[in-house]
Amino acid sequence: MDAYIKKHTRSAVVVVPEVQQDSEEGEGDEVTEVELEKVPSSGTKTKQKQAQEKKKIAQASIAAYMAAAGSSKPANQKNTKSVVAMLRKTPEEIVSERHKFKTSQPTLEHCTKKENKQVVDDHIANFFYENHIPFNVINSRSWEIMLESIGQYGPGYRSPSMHEIREPLLDRAINKTTELRKKHEEAWKEYGCTLMSDGWTDTSHRHLINFLANSPVGTFFLGSVDASSEVGDKDMLADLLERQIDKIGREYVVQVVTDNGSNFKAAGMILMDRIPYLFWTPCAAHCLNLLLMYKNKNGLRALVVSEEWHNNPLSLSTEGKRVEDIILFAPFWTKLEYCLKASQPLLIALRIVDGDETSAAPEITAAMDVAKNTIKESLKDKPNLLAEVMVLYDKRWETQMEQKLYGAALFLNPSKFFAIREKDKRQAGRLRGMFNQVLWKILTDDDVSTKISQQADDYEQSEDEGFSMRLAIRDREKKNPNPHQKEE
Repeated sequence: MDAYIKKHTRSAVVVVPEVQQDSEEGEGDEVTEVELEKVPSSGTKTKQKQAQEKKKIAQASIAAYMAAAGSSKPANQKNTKSVVAMLRKTPEEIVSERHKFKTSQPTLEHCTKKENKQVVDDHIANFFYENHIPFNVINSRSWEIMLESIGQYGPGYRSPSMHEIREPLLDRAINKTTELRKKHEEAWKEYGCTLMSDGWTDTSHRHLINFLANSPVGTFFLGSVDASSEVGDKDMLADLLERQIDKIGREYVVQVVTDNGSNFKAAGMILMDRIPYLFWTPCAAHCLNLLLMYKNKNGLRALVVSEEWHNNPLSLSTEGKRVEDIILFAPFWTKLEYCLKASQPLLIALRIVDGDETSAAPEITAAMDVAKNTIKESLKDKPNLLAEVMVLYDKRWETQMEQKLYGAALFLNPSKFFAIREKDKRQAGRLRGMFNQVLWKILTDDDVSTKISQQADDYEQSEDEGFSMRLAIRDREKKNPNPHQKEE
């Protein structure tokens, strides 16, 4: 037995595995292999070498993939972000969701650190007071993003110096804005855009006009001008708008949207004469606001429901008592109910045109048709009131907002158009006619317009391979006309 053990026992060997060193790592270190006795190899070293080679191949593959994906980081550069930081939403995303859903769930820390929050609030308030900062700055979206960003950074954050915020950070902001404009310009070239003007009066009674360009990618602020000397002159307003069109590129501007003032309307007509393929459209939200004001101008003036009103000297005045009499008068509430029946459908449409969730052009015509039918159904037992409401509707909506461009947009919105075609073929024909008129207005090449018209025929009749497939027909209602918005 002893002889057998001595014969088959391997001599003791101390092996330090080979380490393949990169030139960048472990300079000056030496790894030696100490072998007390040479013995036949069991294959361990070979396996280690093969594992090292496989590892190098895998690393090279990952590096090549990252390079192909456009990664700016070198393959050997470590990611310094924690897993939490990589999974956490950006401050911009958090604030955007907060505004979108109008809710903000308080965190556990927020609930347990009320005293600490009071200290922070005091510091913020003192900052505003000591630096004479207008209080409405606190309503700024960028203010929310800044606070969220500081919170994510954590304790120890130090603000940039005056030099940094004056030069390098300003240069960085300019570069970001330039890159953002390039992104929008690409969208203008691909889809076209809408030039929007938004007029307002500041505390110095200057009439200022903001100019913005809207496309499926979003809205881009172009600039603001003091138009106090031009706002009353239709020709000067037209010149002002035309200069903005030229800055964007005439071939990229599809329509101009302004408010419903007679001066802007006249300027829009002048622009359409100067640029034959251009559309002028009054602001839909402004038109709906006027419609609601017309309907409710003699409605509810005040609502008396609180003790504060009874403790207020106004409640003892003649006007205050009259308000109380009106509110306590039962028939008043009946009339108010009818006002709400006429107004609520319009408010739903107003949310569409005055919001950012969806593109208004493909939706507003259908939304107003629904509103009109809802009002008719709600007021069918009051024919005189219904007739009055319809007069206002025709005056403020159909005479100003029956725009061919909106009809064409609705025609190209499959989630709405095919339902209309099933219920009202006449209305579907009107929408197709609006599409044709827009097509003939903006295109001068007969061959191109004919080809598009043929494609529109296939779309309308669900013919050709692309439109007749069962999948295409099934998913009509899910399709969003804006390629940059998620489908439902």
